Amino acid sequence: MKILLRTLTTVMLFAMVAIATAKEPLPAFKFEIVDANSFVLYLNNQGGTNVKVSIKDQRNTVLYADELIAEIGAAKKYNMSNLPFGSYIVEIENELAITEHEISLTREGLAITKENVNYFPKPLIVENGPYADLMFSDIESGPVKVKFFSPDASIIFSETLKSDDLIQRRYNLSQLAAGSYRMTVSANGKLFSKSFRVE
Repeated sequence: MKILLRTLTTVMLFAMVAIATAKEPLPAFKFEIVDANSFVLYLNNQGGTNVKVSIKDQRNTVLYADELIAEIGAAKKYNMSNLPFGSYIVEIENELAITEHEISLTREGLAITKENVNYFPKPLIVENGPYADLMFSDIESGPVKVKFFSPDASIIFSETLKSDDLIQRRYNLSQLAAGSYRMTVSANGKLFSKSFRVE
């Protein structure tokens, strides 16, 4: 275990990888209220990637989850007539970012309260030979916590990084025993993870 920890704590800067860091929310979307209880979500310019859509209440409980292939012109209707009056969050996630949008359901009907309530860029984690490379940009607030878990789910390495405009780190995994490992990155109230297989 000491060898593993010593190896994992070898952290290096790695070459910058070009990724989209635009402030505009991703994925590209459009809301349209179609009746008193329903809205249509249009998704565009996603290159056929999967897009996750969740509807959550104010306690952050997921009430509905869906996954779409966001081809050009893709659209889906969501009916909220079975939900009580109140405010809800529509969360849209693709491979680059998570955006949250607030809608409200009242006796007068459904309304878009505020689009782009929150925007969370996702970290880029790349397995590069014996290394795990991390790149994270546009971090809004708070520290970034990184953890590695062994095949038996024990934490074998962790560190807390200061919030910054750009984080670049390289983790050396070459001395790990064969098995499946998991890396998690926690920031902006969100948890992201990636699994690695060491041969």
